[in-house]
Amino acid sequence: MLKREWVCADDGGTDVGVQEGLKEMPTKQEEGTEEAQDNSIVVCEFNVLANGLAQHGKFSRCDAEYLTWEHRSPLLRDEIARIRADIFGLAECNEFDTFWEPMFAEEGYDVVYCAKSKSPAQRFGGTADGCCIAVRRDRFRVVSKLQRDDAPVAVAAQLLDITTQQHLLVCMCHLKSGRTFGDMRSAQMEMLLASISEFEEGLSRPCPTAIMLGDFNAHSDEMCVTMCEEAGFTKVFSDVKHYPWTTWKYRHGPSADPKDEVEQKHTIDHILARPATRLVSYLALPSDDEVTQGCFPSATFPSDHVSVAVRIAWGPNREGSEDHGDSDQTEAVECVERIEEDHEGDTAGKGTENGAPGATGVTRAGTSAGESERQPQTPNRADDDRSDSH
Repeated sequence: MLKREWVCADDGGTDVGVQEGLKEMPTKQEEGTEEAQDNSIVVCEFNVLANGLAQHGKFSRCDAEYLTWEHRSPLLRDEIARIRADIFGLAECNEFDTFWEPMFAEEGYDVVYCAKSKSPAQRFGGTADGCCIAVRRDRFRVVSKLQRDDAPVAVAAQLLDITTQQHLLVCMCHLKSGRTFGDMRSAQMEMLLASISEFEEGLSRPCPTAIMLGDFNAHSDEMCVTMCEEAGFTKVFSDVKHYPWTTWKYRHGPSADPKDEVEQKHTIDHILARPATRLVSYLALPSDDEVTQGCFPSATFPSDHVSVAVRIAWGPNREGSEDHGDSDQTEAVECVERIEEDHEGDTAGKGTENGAPGATGVTRAGTSAGESERQPQTPNRADDDRSDSH
């Protein structure tokens, strides 16, 4: 496992509250700050590298044995367990039924998932990959969800924070890869923003805060990112100060010479918030010495992207949030009770071999889990070409 630590955004020191025992999130923020820990949340965006795509990604500095699902899946589990975010957004998430769904259930998360209608991973022996949002069920409840299976693949969820009684909108997306597909990424973002706007208009309760996560396959100055900013979103972290890269790998070049390789080191994974929120701390990148030969994936890390994790200010005391008073809290409690009743009905009869409860709170395209659901029709697009992807 790569050596990484949580760093305070203000002074560069270690965020001791999160650093000590990443398995169990702290209940109080470090002393001397104004906000309580329950008024911040940990959010993580992570392209986990789909099974099938890993073995056929033309990675020139990674031994074949480290690209197998048998080697990578335990490392993925360890990465999720050590970060223990309140909200995860995953891209290239496949092997969902056999790995991600039971793993998240065991770790205490509810999940919204949607696979691509056309997934290149299926050509290489994997199941269809897609996007996933996983939320800690002791902190959030999924109220409504949006699922897109193409152009781009994305999931969104309206969440109820049972601690602060606030509503939150979260979206996870994966845009088209490839240096020459900037126009397509812009078109995909335009459609996604329109879908989100339509989704929000249909919600019974507005969401004062929205978080956009994604592998945009684009730098911050590309149009698909600036379109989010024009829609009111603001980058949570700095590409220069906090995450100067989020993917770093070497791939075989176009010639037949095995020594011909291309380095790809970019910041193409992003987290944005609407309205702007304060970055409390972030999971710092590993040192260059930790990155063996500049190579991801590797024997110790399972993906060609690092996990991008931040702790951000959140809750009724955060600047810009709304206070709806007792009536909002009453409605929130009633909403939790309704969702839990629906949830119990959907999961009845499920179990695991050891007698523990089965996978719960899982919703995917074409299924229902008691929440309102919208699946916009989207046009078919060509499969991703990872040959020159970032």
